Amino acid sequence: MNILRKLKKFFIKHKRKIIRYSGITLIVAGLIVILFPLYTNFIMAGREDSVLAAWEEGVVYVQGADDGDNVKVLERDTEIIDPEMKLPFMISIPEIDLNRQVREGTDYGTLKLGPGFYIGSAFPGETGTCVVAGHRTTYGAPFNRLDELEEGDEIFIETFGNEKFTYIVTGQESVYPDDLSVLENTDYPSLVLSTCTPKYFATRRLIIFTDIKEIPKVKTAEEETQTEEILSVENISVEEVYEIITSSEDYIILDVRTLEEFNQGHLEGAVHIPVDDLEGRLGELPQDKPIIVYCKSGGRSSTAADLLVENSFTRVYDMSGGILEWEQKGYLIED
Repeated sequence: MNILRKLKKFFIKHKRKIIRYSGITLIVAGLIVILFPLYTNFIMAGREDSVLAAWEEGVVYVQGADDGDNVKVLERDTEIIDPEMKLPFMISIPEIDLNRQVREGTDYGTLKLGPGFYIGSAFPGETGTCVVAGHRTTYGAPFNRLDELEEGDEIFIETFGNEKFTYIVTGQESVYPDDLSVLENTDYPSLVLSTCTPKYFATRRLIIFTDIKEIPKVKTAEEETQTEEILSVENISVEEVYEIITSSEDYIILDVRTLEEFNQGHLEGAVHIPVDDLEGRLGELPQDKPIIVYCKSGGRSSTAADLLVENSFTRVYDMSGGILEWEQKGYLIED
């Protein structure tokens, strides 16, 4: 009781000073809370400029093994973390003016340096969910404007192995920190960005969902040739057909005229399927052999050749001029 009385008397005697100094203490604490993010963001802005410049020059700074703040320099042809050099990687989001390097890990030391790759998630461009986390208000605040992203916005990723991927934002969601369902793997390449929400509080997580944008595959010269064969019919002269027949090359000669016309005379070894019956009899023709199509003068053979191409016959030739020109050239026909 004596202690309480003494404290009460002390408080009454020094009430004004206690209130004044308490107020000053609270103001200082408030300024620290406000200025700390600004200070860390200022420091990280300068450091990130150096990192981006180094990236463009083919050099990367990564964390050392002994200290989270220690960095070492690696050349672009150095195997860093994975053999395919998918880490570290650059993430760029034009809609929110973001261009940062993503490092391995989401621990405190890594996230101080910038966004971090969640270990165990899929690498960029691979099937599954690639997860990247970043600070919202401190240490450069890389994900400060993440909430501004809208469906359809593009996110670009460039790995240290020079691979480039584009992801499209499909939506966003605010979840509790212990809700890990949003990080589950997909059966296609996807990217998830995670940060705290609302700003200056860590009560929830803001999750940005994205799917990879399909990029047309660059075809090889051989694939281009195959595509052209699939999409078009090649015209062939009667002279070339004659050479094929006399050289015993493994071709199919297809006569698409009527049975009456066929019986009046046809090319040696020709298979007869009238053009009107061809669609229902495609199974009688092999798809792994070149097929030369002909008719009387070229009209029906053109229709038949197009039908074959539409049904995945890749090597189809239309004999120009038909059997009329064949006979004009003096080549023999079979009765």
